[in-house]
Amino acid sequence: MNIDPEVASCPPEAPSKVEEIKVNSVAAFVAKLAKLDREKGTETFYRGHADEGWKLEPSILRTEYGPEKEHLLFRDMVAHEPQSFSECRSALDHLVQMQHYGLPTRLLDVTMNPLVALYFACEEDTPRPANGAVFVFSVPEGKVKHYDSDTVSVLANLAKCASKDLSICVYPDRDSEGSFYDGLTHELPSAVLENYRMHEALCIGEFMLSPYCLQPFPDASNIQNEYLAKLVASGEPLSLAYFRSKDPYKDADPWVGKLWQDILYRSSWPKWEDSYQKWLNNQDAIAILLHQIREEKPHFQPLVHPYDLVSIFLVKAKYDNQRITNQSGAFLLFGLGLDSHQEKDGSWGPLYCDKGKLAKVPDGWIMRKFIVSKRKKKAIRKELENLGITDSYIYPGIEQYAKELKQRYSL
Repeated sequence: MNIDPEVASCPPEAPSKVEEIKVNSVAAFVAKLAKLDREKGTETFYRGHADEGWKLEPSILRTEYGPEKEHLLFRDMVAHEPQSFSECRSALDHLVQMQHYGLPTRLLDVTMNPLVALYFACEEDTPRPANGAVFVFSVPEGKVKHYDSDTVSVLANLAKCASKDLSICVYPDRDSEGSFYDGLTHELPSAVLENYRMHEALCIGEFMLSPYCLQPFPDASNIQNEYLAKLVASGEPLSLAYFRSKDPYKDADPWVGKLWQDILYRSSWPKWEDSYQKWLNNQDAIAILLHQIREEKPHFQPLVHPYDLVSIFLVKAKYDNQRITNQSGAFLLFGLGLDSHQEKDGSWGPLYCDKGKLAKVPDGWIMRKFIVSKRKKKAIRKELENLGITDSYIYPGIEQYAKELKQRYSL
């Protein structure tokens, strides 16, 4: 497999803790921002939180049973208000509109304007007074997409699929030349990659032991997976207990998070091995997803990339409403979660992805976190008003402007 040297470089290490900087005025905030050096090959975005303790997660995860009910929210909203979605041409367009109306989605708002993020950090949208926060994201260019991207179509259309239809095992359920780890071959230390491949081989071996398999377990000479072939060639009696005893992660702390970070940090991928991609795209769950995608892109090919499914992308949406335009809006679009179940004996089952757990924003994407004192919010909001960042600018509309006029003239 030919891989570009830049693509093959190892992902950066995540910082142990994001640097926090306290700011008490707009001037101090801008001065600190001006000193930040943009990392090569990245784009900078911002997000403001009225409470520094809030998590960087989309609203669909902040609602009980959100991912499970997501497809119902999507369809019920469109069915009830079809005129509000008449101009939408894609699943992303629908999600942006739903986000606008306050419906939980898998989008997380960000902005390209740091003063807009500071405005949100200074809101009093909390049950009690709290410090605000502005996050400065440094997103790899390969993770930044436009509204019409095929990758965006894949992730946005996840919202239209039921949870039960989107539990996708990423390990082949039979002996195969392809591997989920093909794309990481040149990325990880060989010992780490061997552990991943061994775990994959064990899970395939367990499946092949199933009494429901129609074919007998092959001998080592006929097995394509080199790790599985070594286990079979050892002469040990093949059993579920034997395979699980060889798990490199048995009784270990969860290892999926480290793997996930390795995938999320990457900005681009080499061409996938045909054998594995064909196997993945032939799964029933992917067929259901492809059906949704083809409603907006009829000629979409079955080339869903496995790492895209479990990633996050920064999406530059269309500026087709005044609010997005004024807020210099963009969105983080979250893919499926990557997970594995641990058995009672400490061994781990196959890797799979589903809607119950969404990707987490990598620490390495967060360049800085500015903390805004709760005692300074009102003063900073006044400074922002002097710069034109007012309530009616952020939330354009005659009702908001009328409210602002009443405040201005003390009515």
